[in-house]
This record gives sequence, C-alpha cells and structure tokens, in this order.
Amino acid sequence: MEPAQQEDWEAVADERELHATGRALVWVKGRHVALFKIGSRIYAVDNRCPHAQGPLEDSLIETVQTEEGTHPAISCPWHHATFDLVTGEAQPGSETDQPAQVFPARIKDGKIWLRGVTPRQEPPKL
Repeated sequence: MEPAQQEDWEAVADERELHATGRALVWVKGRHVALFKIGSRIYAVDNRCPHAQGPLEDSLIETVQTEEGTHPAISCPWHHATFDLVTGEAQPGSETDQPAQVFPARIKDGKIWLRGVTPRQEPPKL
C-alpha cells in the first residue's frame, strides 16, 4: 500500500488489518513496525528488540507504573526485556537499558497513522 500523507503522518494500514489479538506488523520505510491496539489506543514500536533483535510483535502485553501513571508495556519473547509502549523505556530488571523505538500512532477514519518513522540505518557490514 502506498502511504497517504496527512501533515507529517503516514497511513500505514487499515484498522481492519489488525488481527483479532489487536496486533499487526507493517513495513514502513525499510523497517517492520509492530502495532498494538490496547483498548481504544494504538501503539507502534520498531519490531526489533534493542537487546538481541527479537521480534517484538510476539511480545506479551503488560502494564508498568510510571510517574505519569499506568502505561501499557511489552515483554520481548526472547529474553523478556520489558518496554513501555508510550516512551519506549526499558524497565528495571530488563536485559538492556536501551529503549525500544516507539512512534506516535493514531487511528483516524479507519486507518492507522504513524509519525516519525525514519528509514532504518543499518550498521556498515564488515
């Protein structure tokens, strides 16, 4: 699907593409982005765990307490690093302190829109 532009937001999927679990994986600018619909909100995170590149689309959904209140979080299926879906911050006890890359997301007119997705910058091959 060719992304539609609205301001600096990009339409990346139809809302109906979310699986019954409220999840989807989309390809945006050379990277996979995992989408999670929790309640009426949509969250978007780079599908690669910053710890060991595990597939975050397969994460367990949890909640974490923050200074701002309760946030949804995901726990990587490989080593159980837990990341806040609002901020991307790795939670205490995770295998890493590197944050997951999250993107602003919204649902509008039956489409899932993301902002701030940049092309993946791969490290040079040795």
